[in-house]
Amino acid sequence: MKDKKENIEYQKTIEKLEISIKKKKRANKILFILLSSLILGIIGTFVIVLLNYLVSSFFK
Repeated sequence: MKDKKENIEYQKTIEKLEISIKKKKRANKILFILLSSLILGIIGTFVIVLLNYLVSSFFK
């Protein structure tokens, strides 16, 4: 009887750990997407400004 209670407690603990690991993975994915979109936005802005400068200097 004691073994069954311990097994149930272990199963609950394992389930809680699995849920927390899944949440952390999801948070890491979201952070990675946000960081990569920020970097791509900065690069895109730099490219647009550079192209604008090149085009404006070419047509002077």
